[in-house]
Amino acid sequence: MTGVVVRLRRAGHGSLLGAILRDLGEADEEGLKAALSIVDGLVEGREQVVALPLESPLPANPTFKAFGAMWTGGDLHRLFPGHVKDLDHAKNSPRLERHVYPFIGAIRMRAFSLDHADLVLRQPTLPAGSRRHVALLVHRLAVLAAYPGNYLPAFPLPKGWLPSPSAGKAKTFVYPSEDAAMMRVTDFPLVVRLLVGFINREGCRPTEAGSVEWTDLDLVHGTINLDENKTNDARSWV
Repeated sequence: MTGVVVRLRRAGHGSLLGAILRDLGEADEEGLKAALSIVDGLVEGREQVVALPLESPLPANPTFKAFGAMWTGGDLHRLFPGHVKDLDHAKNSPRLERHVYPFIGAIRMRAFSLDHADLVLRQPTLPAGSRRHVALLVHRLAVLAAYPGNYLPAFPLPKGWLPSPSAGKAKTFVYPSEDAAMMRVTDFPLVVRLLVGFINREGCRPTEAGSVEWTDLDLVHGTINLDENKTNDARSWV
């Protein structure tokens, strides 16, 4: 394997290493001979690589802000649905506009580096409670810039760059007496009381509860199926 890597790189065929090494690793004895013969042909010039013209659906070198807008606007999900999730960016967009774009929004994606990411976290106006949230946004866009954006040869941020999560807040809940008190307030429309009562009992987010349809309720077996939610983590419960 090492010899194949060295020979192909010296011959200028480094871009083929991934496919050829995979074939070598999975090949039986006959397949191994055939693959090594192809390597010999490439190195000696007897085999030719036909380059197919590949046109990326993305702009050649957008700014960080333009690329971020493609993510929060859903364009990246529509172009690469298998790699980019369809998320609710109601909180992401304002955070990017306030804490990221003013500092590195004009940077071209092919020039983005660790220094730019550090610049965002060093801004004096960044609240301590928002550091990790903002860092996660920069981190995610850096991941997408490496792939499927293909603007960067590799992910530029080292392990440990993300700030540690802050200490969690104490969890609370609605007492049955509080729930009952609200259910008796007829100034609230019945549908609102029904929604709040459902959330109190089932523990889902308001947006998740608002998206529940009859087909999500299995009244025979007494279960709720939630396929679409904030984290795209489908779940079912009694």
